[in-house]
Amino acid sequence: MKVLSLTAIILMCVTSIFAQPKLEIKGGTTKDWGKVSPKDSPLKTVIELKNIGKDVLLISQVKPSCGCTTAPLKKNELQPGESTNVDVTFNVGSNSGPVQKTINIETNDPNSSHISYLLKAEVIRPLIFLPSSYMTFNTMQVGMEGSAKVTVKNASKENISLMDVTTDPPDMKVNMKGKKVLKPNEEYEIEVKVTPVKAGPMNTKLSFKTSTPDMPTVEIYGYGRVAESPIFNNK
Repeated sequence: MKVLSLTAIILMCVTSIFAQPKLEIKGGTTKDWGKVSPKDSPLKTVIELKNIGKDVLLISQVKPSCGCTTAPLKKNELQPGESTNVDVTFNVGSNSGPVQKTINIETNDPNSSHISYLLKAEVIRPLIFLPSSYMTFNTMQVGMEGSAKVTVKNASKENISLMDVTTDPPDMKVNMKGKKVLKPNEEYEIEVKVTPVKAGPMNTKLSFKTSTPDMPTVEIYGYGRVAESPIFNNK
């Protein structure tokens, strides 16, 4: 009797070991779009999750890192052989060059309870901005003119025209007048100047159109903090 009980326990343990859920991600754990242009954003893909095990697969979390979003799962419990899809949208934002984000997938698969699904692409922009895609105003004071600079570079193989400049605030000065034509690999330093009228955080925006269909409009934001002045009226 004891021998039979021991045998039953062993069989139950063996059955339990083999009756486990197992996650399979169709196509692997990486989606690489390769080279993309800004107009391709947002990038989209579908991740198929399948239970190829012998027990119910519980999907407890599908959490993206910043820059991408996922649609709610239609099913978070998959019977053996069942599948479900995750719709993914990846916004490359203002990035240039190689970019990557991850989606963390957590399940009750004892061998793969946590999987990082990698999204990657190389963003090719005809115009790049140095040292960054925004401007920083330093040492700002009420009534005193401050300036910020950004360098724009033509990274394409064709001439690109920059034109129709607008500013916010409207009285912000900019050295780019009329139409500016950049040859391939040519750089141009844009300088803006503004005289703040009140203390506190300051935000600006410089906008212009271009002749390249990949970036028909460019917006460059500026940030600074304005200190009070002992001379001028601090509104």
